[in-house]
Amino acid sequence: MKHAREMPDFEKKEAVIKLNTVAVLREGHYIKKKQEEEEKILKDFEMNLRDEKEFERWKKEMNEKEDIERLEHIQKKKIEMELAREEAMEAQKRKERENKLLVAKIKEETEIRL
Repeated sequence: MKHAREMPDFEKKEAVIKLNTVAVLREGHYIKKKQEEEEKILKDFEMNLRDEKEFERWKKEMNEKEDIERLEHIQKKKIEMELAREEAMEAQKRKERENKLLVAKIKEETEIRL
């Protein structure tokens, strides 16, 4: 005994959508908003006699250029830091050699005095 109907296949048959007042108003608002945006774009185009896409392209190019410059600056700083580190290590080794020579000289002088 079967009491329930089978589920309809909505891929074969579209579902019936009942529009109530709120849905109609919402759709009307959406359409009005889209029209206002298009009017704004046209008005801006008329005022500036150019397309905003050109400015966006320029802005994107400038941002890419700034990113490249920033990365180059970072890379330059890394190289400078590595060179400074190597110089500091070399200075430390040089100081250790100087200290060893000084110690050897002092030992030699003390041996001569004795």
